[in-house]
Amino acid sequence: MAKLSKTWHSIGSVKHKYYPWLAMLAAFCLLMWTLLKVALPAYAEVRGLWQQRDEAKAQLFMLQEFAGRHANYSAYEEGRYKELVRLKQSLQQLEDGNLLQRQLQLGAVKQGLAIKSMQFVASDNAAKSSRQQLQLELAGEYFALLRWLKQVEKQRLTIDAIEIKGVGTGLVQAKLSLSYPRLELSKGVQDK
Repeated sequence: MAKLSKTWHSIGSVKHKYYPWLAMLAAFCLLMWTLLKVALPAYAEVRGLWQQRDEAKAQLFMLQEFAGRHANYSAYEEGRYKELVRLKQSLQQLEDGNLLQRQLQLGAVKQGLAIKSMQFVASDNAAKSSRQQLQLELAGEYFALLRWLKQVEKQRLTIDAIEIKGVGTGLVQAKLSLSYPRLELSKGVQDK
C-alpha cells in the first residue's frame, strides 16, 4: 500500500505540474475560438460598414458638386440646349459633307474622271469662317474635267484655286480647292 500511495502521490505531483499548462492551453484555445467565431466576423462587418460610409461620402460629394455647378438651372438648361444645337449642327455638316462628297464622286465617274484624293480641310479660323474647304486631286481627259467643273459651279460650291497639269495625250491632273457654305445657327437658336 505504501507503494500504491507513493505511486498515487507521484501521479498527483505530475498532475499538479501539468494543470497550469493545461489551463493555459484551454484558455488559449478558448481565446482563438472567440477570435475566429466572434471577433473576425465582427471586424469584417465593421470594415464593410466603413466601406459603405466612404462610398456614401463620395456619392454625396459628387451630388453636392453637381448641385454647386448647376445651381442656376436656367443657365444649365441653356448651356445644354446650345450644346445640343452644336451637336445637331455638326451632324448636319457631316451629312452635308458626305452628300457633297458622294455627288462629286458620282459626277466625276460619269465624266470619266478618277479622283485620286479628296479631303476636307480644317482652317485655323474654322469657328469664325462661314465656309468649309474641300481639296481634290483628279485625273482624266481635259474636256471631261471642264464638263465636271461646269457641274460643280451649278452646285453651291466655289472654286477657290485650281491647278491643271497636262500629262500627255489629252490627259490632265488637276488639284482643286473648293469651298462651300457652313451651316449657321438660326436666329431663334442664337437668342435662346
